[in-house]
Amino acid sequence: MDLKIIRKVNADFLGISASIICAIHCAIWPLVLMLLPIGSLWSENVYVEYCLLGFSFLIGIWSLGRGYLMHHKRFLSVFIFIISFSILLLAHFYIENSLELLLIFLAAIGIIIAHLLNYRWMKICKI
Repeated sequence: MDLKIIRKVNADFLGISASIICAIHCAIWPLVLMLLPIGSLWSENVYVEYCLLGFSFLIGIWSLGRGYLMHHKRFLSVFIFIISFSILLLAHFYIENSLELLLIFLAAIGIIIAHLLNYRWMKICKI
């Protein structure tokens, strides 16, 4: 793959997109399962969950780490991402009631905020 294409990809946009997809997946998937009996066979596949979580984490670390190390040196966006992703994992793996959905939603918002801060600071930075 051409390195120029990789450099032009906005990692914050990918991170925000992954967070939104994850939040929509977590919010809408239970409703889809109630409507589609066949969907329950696919929903038990934990690899879908792991792939979404892994993709979001890798994009976040890549984007925010690059922004912090190479551009703005502001740790707040990385901190918000780490706290939000930790809440996301905690809710996903250890909470089984309606609080899970609320925490996942709040964590996704936190991750989106971290990417927006990073994006803003990278635009301001002249490096």
